[in-house]
Amino acid sequence: MNKMRKMLLLINVLQSRKRIDIKSITTLCNVHKRTAYRYINTISEANVPIYFDGCEGVYKLREEINQAIWNFDTQDIVMLQLALKTLIPIVNEDYANDLRDLLSRLCAVRNTGIDPIIDSGIHLDYGKSDNENTVKINELLIHLGILTKRRLRLHHDNNMKETQSITISDPQLQFKAGWIVVGITNSGVVKIPLTAIKHVKLL
Repeated sequence: MNKMRKMLLLINVLQSRKRIDIKSITTLCNVHKRTAYRYINTISEANVPIYFDGCEGVYKLREEINQAIWNFDTQDIVMLQLALKTLIPIVNEDYANDLRDLLSRLCAVRNTGIDPIIDSGIHLDYGKSDNENTVKINELLIHLGILTKRRLRLHHDNNMKETQSITISDPQLQFKAGWIVVGITNSGVVKIPLTAIKHVKLL
């Protein structure tokens, strides 16, 4: 069975079963997990409304969604999901279920290609300092910038402890006695310690 037939089979199965996990996709199409993820991305890029429900760990076909939520960009969706995940452990089970349902609906408007980053288990901790949680969010958004090849606007402290704003393209993370963000500006290559960054914006 060629690639196109396998993807058509996957779409048909999704339409009939309404959900499928990555293990079932690998079995159904007789491919490795990495190839299964490529099939999912190809289907998504072809405007088939497939999305990953992180709460249930399955792929689904998107149903009709309130038009207002489409005004959110990728970073808006990520921040909302992060906030909701942080709330789930500190409310009762009824509200936790409401939050999981909302998370599932937010998944439906998310770019499927960023699923591995968002669903990697990152969460904020009320017991940690603001700085530790800020580093977690910054690292997540920088990884998204790398994955989606986006420019980033960084607010960071310079050597004089003054806050500066800089826009970089081709962002990368390097480790040299600590994580460093490397990117290109009009002036050349810049390197900024991850811990010096106060805010990241995907452009």
